[in-house]
Amino acid sequence: MDGVAKVIPALISHSQVRGTEQPELRFQRETPSGFKLLAHSKRSIQEIFVVVEQSKKEEVKDKLL
Repeated sequence: MDGVAKVIPALISHSQVRGTEQPELRFQRETPSGFKLLAHSKRSIQEIFVVVEQSKKEEVKDKLL
């Protein structure tokens, strides 16, 4: 995606609650360098950090939401 410099997979945690059948990507919050997303699957959640070019931060955010 234009404007994305890096995608950094981070912590994977297991959930006690059964998640969705299809993997789902959710926006969690903005960070100084980009965004933090959460990828939900049946029994796990993975944090994903997206580093973006500051000049294109709003454009990337609009595409993610």
